[in-house]
Amino acid sequence: MKQLYIIFILSVLSCGGKGNDGNLAVAVAVAETDFDWLLGSWERMNDEGENFTYETWLKIDSSTYHGVGHTLLNADTVWQEEMRLVNIAGRWNLEVFSKGDTAATVFSLTDITPEAFTSQNAENDFPKQIKYYRNEEYLKAIVSGEGMEISFDFKRN
Repeated sequence: MKQLYIIFILSVLSCGGKGNDGNLAVAVAVAETDFDWLLGSWERMNDEGENFTYETWLKIDSSTYHGVGHTLLNADTVWQEEMRLVNIAGRWNLEVFSKGDTAATVFSLTDITPEAFTSQNAENDFPKQIKYYRNEEYLKAIVSGEGMEISFDFKRN
């Protein structure tokens, strides 16, 4: 009986320990996450036609980043959106405000690495996924969903 009790305790500790350590590691990783690699002004390199697209990111505080994107055609703004990366109760979200929107479209961050993140909103028409990553002095954003993908390749401006 004593051996059965010891086996039971060891199995509970081994199962519970792995889950708790994993959860703790995830909580620490999320708490220590920053998106400072986004900061600065960026110019799109793969625009079509005579468009010029720019994106600028600022850090408001440790849990909020603010981005503004706009496209110019002959000095006229033909597209504009604001974005916020915000940490609420330990969960990061990407909030996107297109010009004229009264509320943000919210994308939950599903994958975060030191210089990349993926966010998703399955309920949104398009895009359903937004991914950002940095490669040295370049920034890439990919919006995708329903078999369609649009790539935004930026260089530091």
